[in-house]
Amino acid sequence: MQAITILGYSENALSLVLETLRALGEKRMIPIIQNIPIETSGKPPYLPAGMEVTVQVAGENWHLSTDEQYIFGVLNPEVKKKVFDFFCVQHKITEQNYIDLVHPSSLISASVQMKGGCYIEPLTVISPFVQLGFGVTVNRGVTIGHHAVLEDFVTIGPGVNIAGHTGIGAHTSIGIGAAVFDHIRIGKNSKIGGGSVVTKDIPDNVVAWGNPCRVIKAIAP
Repeated sequence: MQAITILGYSENALSLVLETLRALGEKRMIPIIQNIPIETSGKPPYLPAGMEVTVQVAGENWHLSTDEQYIFGVLNPEVKKKVFDFFCVQHKITEQNYIDLVHPSSLISASVQMKGGCYIEPLTVISPFVQLGFGVTVNRGVTIGHHAVLEDFVTIGPGVNIAGHTGIGAHTSIGIGAAVFDHIRIGKNSKIGGGSVVTKDIPDNVVAWGNPCRVIKAIAP
């Protein structure tokens, strides 16, 4: 495995990512590079036993190597996009430089396609012929049915059940414990509230919630 560097800084996300790296047998020191200064002091509280990290802020004159592998240290789709844009513009780290990170307790069909920068948390099941866009985050205990398509920077909350032949637009997030019926299309840049049951298509740029899930309000694109 090539050297791994984590980009962006969120203590919750970093804890999960480092636990996954440890479960995969990673023992090297892991560099964490912030795009903006974030106050840290002492031993990081998110650091799993047996792992070491360094935390630095990217300077203007830095040059990050395109021979290394990169993963995100943030989960929020809006923040993740900002981290990606910063390191792409300032340091030429593009989609091709990011790897997918999958916890070994998850079951991912061999026919699943992941575009890069995806993070799959523990105890998730992803069925055949699913397509995951760039920078997708799938939290713990999620099931995704066959032929579903999740576009770039989608975030799926814990315990979500997504049926087959669904489509979820870029930058959309689905809250904890929601269920999405088969052949449903959820638009881009939308937010589905936790516990929702999505039985009909949801448009772009809205907040939706409930059983059945209904649009609550529009949000800026």
